[in-house]
Amino acid sequence: MPRPTPAGLDLGAELHELAQAVGAARLLAEMLVFHQMPDEEAETAAPGSVAAVLSMVGVRMRDLGRCLRFELNPLNPSLLVAPYNLADDVASPDSIVLAVWDEGQQVTEAQRVLRRVQAERQAKKRTTRASKKTAGGSKR
Repeated sequence: MPRPTPAGLDLGAELHELAQAVGAARLLAEMLVFHQMPDEEAETAAPGSVAAVLSMVGVRMRDLGRCLRFELNPLNPSLLVAPYNLADDVASPDSIVLAVWDEGQQVTEAQRVLRRVQAERQAKKRTTRASKKTAGGSKR
């Protein structure tokens, strides 16, 4: 049986998972501070684990912000989508669902990205021309 197309991304579910991840990082940090790690290997690995978890949380928070500003499609499969945060058509009335972008929103985003790339290319050309003029003028 095919899976139903999700209605969007459940913001509450995503925030809950992020809070759980921060809680786990906090627990690891506390165990490290109070010398409660089970062994030396765990104690050595803990700082890197805390940093990795917090980095992941930071990136996901950044991407959620991008979704809220309509800069990122909430169901971009390579970024935020996960089995725990998909909302279906019967989501709780209390849920905040970041809806799937329609075709018009996708076209608008593609145009915004194209304008940004074109502006960056123009700025690079101006910088290159200015540096050539400066280099050419200093030879005199």
